[in-house]
Amino acid sequence: MDSTEYAFQIQLEDTSFVSLLNVLQLYAKFSSALNWTAVGSNQTGVILIPKTTNPIAQMKTDLDRVEREREFHDKRFADDTVRHQKLDRYYEASDTLFAKYKSRILENPAGAKVLEYGVGTGGCAFALAERGAFVTGIDISGTAIEIAKREAPKRGVQVEFRLMNAEQLDFGDNSLDMICGTGILHHLDLQKALPEIKCVLKPGGKAFFLEPMGHNPLIRLYRSLTPTLRSVDEHPLLMEDLRFICSHFQKSRTEHFGLLLICAAFTGRFRRSARLRGLLEAIDRRLFVVRFLRRQAWLVLLELENPVKIENAGGEA
Repeated sequence: MDSTEYAFQIQLEDTSFVSLLNVLQLYAKFSSALNWTAVGSNQTGVILIPKTTNPIAQMKTDLDRVEREREFHDKRFADDTVRHQKLDRYYEASDTLFAKYKSRILENPAGAKVLEYGVGTGGCAFALAERGAFVTGIDISGTAIEIAKREAPKRGVQVEFRLMNAEQLDFGDNSLDMICGTGILHHLDLQKALPEIKCVLKPGGKAFFLEPMGHNPLIRLYRSLTPTLRSVDEHPLLMEDLRFICSHFQKSRTEHFGLLLICAAFTGRFRRSARLRGLLEAIDRRLFVVRFLRRQAWLVLLELENPVKIENAGGEA
């Protein structure tokens, strides 16, 4: 019997904090006793699937995961109205960090071969191309790629948009100067994605990623209460994920963002006040000097340089 054909769902009849704790306790019991693992949640519960060491079964599980991601993002890019309504206020609070990410990738890109990873409907690909970079944008969603292709002529720039699984890159070894992306790594199997990134980057190549973190209990609670806004397989990054990512590069730097600042998302006054947001960001920078508090960050900016083999890596999160 192929155990991957079955899934177990813990029913969640209400979304109270006590109920969520009960779900976590049940998950701990079932996953430990039955060797099952959580793949996500929906409106009614937490979905568990059995772990497997069978390579054929694992391949089927991976293909199923990729197909779920493709379907989710095709639907999202076809109509993202509800998601924008619920999440835009949070994204607005992160404008400073996104501006910093954008300034990093737009530093002297002229002539560079750049891959935007999880480009969506265009991302920063157009801005990079306007500054002279040779840009390829990839995404798992055919819907997103078609939208991006229609947009390119309007921008008056040349960007190659390709439908591609980021865990199976179709580029030559040592062919790219830079890879960048926002909100993409936490959708991927890092064990598969990082060797691909390392392989296609040139020696001395750089990578920049802006990703959500997965430790903060309040943010995790919000995510559990809004499961339809994200794919069931995504996994906001943990500190061990950051260490694993950085281990593939000789140089690495992580910048954490959003502790007190997350409060700014709840009121229009905070979001629209540059002074108040600036104050919260300044306080957060001081708080993140404490290593433990970095775990509670909302977002992290990864700056990576000079890919190396894992056994020779020395990056630090």
